[in-house]
Amino acid sequence: QWVVNSADTCSVLTESAFTIAGSDEFYLDDTVGYALDESDTGATTYLLFVDGTDSVTANGGYITLPFNAPGDIGLIEINVNLSSEQDWLQFDWDNDGSLDVGMPTTNVLFGRYRGNDRIIFKRER
Repeated sequence: QWVVNSADTCSVLTESAFTIAGSDEFYLDDTVGYALDESDTGATTYLLFVDGTDSVTANGGYITLPFNAPGDIGLIEINVNLSSEQDWLQFDWDNDGSLDVGMPTTNVLFGRYRGNDRIIFKRER
């Protein structure tokens, strides 16, 4: 069972471990925009709170990449390759008996309304 190590404040992933679908390269820089898939307006999003560093460090067991709200509906796909760093996090995601260097794709969604928590059941016709 996976357990978050809340004392982890030293695990590091460099920007070379990340890829974003549709982008040639990934930069930990708040001036580089990433186009949203499924966007009608060609909206882009940017990383927040980064200052051009080349790595991100865990805080409380989590490595976060905060993006700004682009003002449109869409998504970006983020992939993480663990082949050269943090290799102890590799797992057999596809259950083929060998460890996978890539983690499952992460989708960052923008503009999706979740609905009202007070509605128990809603039927659409």
